[in-house]
Amino acid sequence: MTEYWEREYGRIKTIVFVIYLAMIVYAFLVFSGIPSVQYQWEQTQKITLLVLLAEAISIFVISIFLSNILLSSEKLSQKFRSVTDQTQGLKLVVSQVRIGFIVMAALGEACAVNGLILYLLSGDATRPWIFFILTLVHYTITMAKLRRVHEDVGQMSG
Repeated sequence: MTEYWEREYGRIKTIVFVIYLAMIVYAFLVFSGIPSVQYQWEQTQKITLLVLLAEAISIFVISIFLSNILLSSEKLSQKFRSVTDQTQGLKLVVSQVRIGFIVMAALGEACAVNGLILYLLSGDATRPWIFFILTLVHYTITMAKLRRVHEDVGQMSG
């Protein structure tokens, strides 16, 4: 069972990494100016920045609450013990972990999309980096949570 969990953990980690990797594409587009967008920083762009920042903060709050709901030690332990067969219980837990971290990664990647949107609406190549940095912060939070879940599930399966 431990081998199965380690293999699945590697897959989940790879999926999460690939989702966040999209941020590099967005950052490259902004950095290289592709497509070329004429710079304009008027009231509309200022409001857009504030709205996108509010959304990014909401994303952080939602992902923290969601991860605590879906991926808490108690919730995973309950799922593991919900069936008598330990192998089946581990498969249920792995499924829950995979879904939880794909959702977390998608939420984190949404911050980077906000940066790209801001660039496309304003042509400003500086402010979108706020969102790319927020995405990197979200990535570190997600990976820290994944390591904690790795230990919890390792104790269940071992």
